[in-house]
Amino acid sequence: EKLTEFCVKHDYVLLWKYSDKNYVYHGVDRMIEIHERLQINEPFVNFETRDKHHSELPFGAVVYAPQKEVDRYVEEYDDSLVFFAWTDDCFDVSLKAVSKLTGLEQLLKKIDLQMDECIAFGDGANDVEMLEKAGISVAMKECHPSLLDICDYHTDDCLEDGIAKGLLYYQLIDEIRR
Repeated sequence: EKLTEFCVKHDYVLLWKYSDKNYVYHGVDRMIEIHERLQINEPFVNFETRDKHHSELPFGAVVYAPQKEVDRYVEEYDDSLVFFAWTDDCFDVSLKAVSKLTGLEQLLKKIDLQMDECIAFGDGANDVEMLEKAGISVAMKECHPSLLDICDYHTDDCLEDGIAKGLLYYQLIDEIRR
């Protein structure tokens, strides 16, 4: 609620990520422009009622705002969120206590594997912590520059079979099937 109110009040683009789709709570026209400019094909829904979170909790968000405003939000409104920069004005948002690493740790515990027995793939600054701990870390083609120095391998984009190519490189699969 606080992040939504902040973005609406200050006219920043806000997209919430849900299991079925991404919902733009504010700034859909600018989101369309951003997607066209960056050639992003990921679909989203214009959701001006801003109430999807009443029936389902989102697993993340994306905010388009200047860094100083993101810093101000954390300082003045809510320090339970962490913002991972993609660009100077684009941020992935998640709860501080929840990350891809904590999710991976929970999964590995359930299937009785150790961190050094897994391979992790990532493309953003929000993947750094997980990729640093994984046994094998693979950066996707259009990854955040911070990943290039920490990953063991750099593969293609997901749409270019990047994950399969990474698994093939590490001989975890024998061929790429379509």
